[in-house]
Amino acid sequence: MSTPDETQPPFGTAPQPSPPSPAPARPEPVPPAAGEPNPPNLPNPPYPAYPSAPSYPYPYAPQSPPYGQAPYTAGYPYPYAPGPYPPYLPYPPAPPKKGSGRTVAIIVSVIAGVVIISCIAGAFLVYSLVQQVGNYVAPITTVTEFCVREQSQDYSGAYQLLSTSAKQRYTPDAFVAYSQNRDTNSGQVTSCGVVSSGSSQITATSATFEVTVALNDGDHTGAVTLVKEDGHWGLDSADPGLQLF
Repeated sequence: MSTPDETQPPFGTAPQPSPPSPAPARPEPVPPAAGEPNPPNLPNPPYPAYPSAPSYPYPYAPQSPPYGQAPYTAGYPYPYAPGPYPPYLPYPPAPPKKGSGRTVAIIVSVIAGVVIISCIAGAFLVYSLVQQVGNYVAPITTVTEFCVREQSQDYSGAYQLLSTSAKQRYTPDAFVAYSQNRDTNSGQVTSCGVVSSGSSQITATSATFEVTVALNDGDHTGAVTLVKEDGHWGLDSADPGLQLF
């Protein structure tokens, strides 16, 4: 029976590495004697090589993982190898909402309709104002023209401004004779016109104004009525105190 080798470590115990051998002593330089030249610089002697790392026998040597496999780390049940990341894919644009174009068309149609209605209403309002102004100005213009012809004693021209009904009551000669008789008895017309602060009534076919006529015997104030015939205004009647017809 062989005796165990005391130089071998017991089983299961890692062998102790041998201590490194000491480095050889470096010789000290000897100074030159007196009168001798200094020796040339010599290269330093090479340093001794360091001992290699001890080798560990199985099972104490660490084992490397297989090629291409990540080393096992604590906390994970199984080792895994990271794979390549997938390429970045941008999100596709959001699809257009259904019915958006129809909504815009409806809004534009509504706005256009409101604008058209506003234009029509504005035009109708302007037309109504023009009609009202025309209905007020036109009969006053006729009365003013009649007064001017009475002042200038143009009685034939004044007769042409009478209405159809008034012309049926007076012939041209009778109207001229009436005006001349008035000039003889009461005096010639010196001024005539519509009273601005007087009462007036105007409709689409008739108008009544308060008129003042100045004669030699004084001022006479009364109402004059006009009617609209075929788009033209004519004097239809006058208060007897005015002595116009």
